[in-house]
Amino acid sequence: MVCVAGIILAFILFSVGVLIGWNGIQKIVAGNYDALIVPGVLALVAAIVSIVVKETHDVAKQVHDDIETKFPNVKHCMVHRNPFSIIAERAADT
Repeated sequence: MVCVAGIILAFILFSVGVLIGWNGIQKIVAGNYDALIVPGVLALVAAIVSIVVKETHDVAKQVHDDIETKFPNVKHCMVHRNPFSIIAERAADT
């Protein structure tokens, strides 16, 4: 049942994305540039947070895989990395 719900959700998201893209293309082709909506600060913040969390997850997964590969007696481990500490570290480096 979860698989069916996932497929339905994927179809809905794909359809919405196509409609948003088609609407934007129509406005650009028609030369109606005033009707285009400029993303705000909230969208920028959401994008930055999304990128930082994704990068942090990738680092934690790599550390997890390295530990389980290099230490055969370790059956499983959990690695957590605070995504916002990366922002603080990078800000301190500049």
